[in-house]
Amino acid sequence: NSLVTLTQSIPHQLNPTEKLQLRILFDASVVEIIANDRTSFTYRIYPSHLDRNQVRLLGDKRNVERLAIWEMSSIWQISQS
Repeated sequence: NSLVTLTQSIPHQLNPTEKLQLRILFDASVVEIIANDRTSFTYRIYPSHLDRNQVRLLGDKRNVERLAIWEMSSIWQISQS
């Protein structure tokens, strides 16, 4: 049970009173992170176990004010035949 972490960075400036807001989208092997509705970063991941779909928060969780998780519907039609 190992955890692999990757570090990537992009510039994103916050106004003095602005809080960092992240929208993180997972779609199988693609992760997209959108910061404050103006900076976007897309990254491809290769999960070692497709049945392990989980998200972990690392670091000081006292700084997280709100966390909401929604399951996205598939864009592919499921055949009923």
